[in-house]
Amino acid sequence: MLIYRNSHRPERTAHLLGTLATAAATLADGEPSHDAVRDLLVAFDTLEGGIADRLNPQVDDLGPCQAALRQTALALATTFLDSLAGRRRATRCGLQRLTRQLAALEQHDLPEIIEVAQAEGYAWYALFPEAYVLAARQFQAEVAPQAAVCLGLRQIGGSLSAVVAAAIAETGCPVQLFNARPRGDPF
Repeated sequence: MLIYRNSHRPERTAHLLGTLATAAATLADGEPSHDAVRDLLVAFDTLEGGIADRLNPQVDDLGPCQAALRQTALALATTFLDSLAGRRRATRCGLQRLTRQLAALEQHDLPEIIEVAQAEGYAWYALFPEAYVLAARQFQAEVAPQAAVCLGLRQIGGSLSAVVAAAIAETGCPVQLFNARPRGDPF
């Protein structure tokens, strides 16, 4: 039997953003474990989805704030790939850039309060972004696209699409990255 529940809770956007920036800066100053970088990726996904849902409750839009969020997600995904490959220096440099990008997000007109939820796919269904990196690399090797579009379906689709886009982009293939929220009755 499957039981669904509403696990959304209100959070202050500035608090979540500050927590992420502090975590990124702390990781950049040390020897970050890959698990810690993955945790940061998942936490950012929750923040990005909450902001996008609040800014666009009825219809998705790619305004300046959402574009900045997607670029930050892509930068974090690139850092995730560096971490996965064991490139420690590149990982630390990526985390330093991420710290600056997170601070720059504060310049946007962010909602004061957002609704966040636990990333169920990661928490309960054993989904790992590493598996999506492998699939993206296999796709790139087999199909060799001239360009790609990665569409993330929130909740965890935001981070998964970002790691897929980063994995494809590392081969030099241009990638566009978007995020959307399914709406309406699922049945």
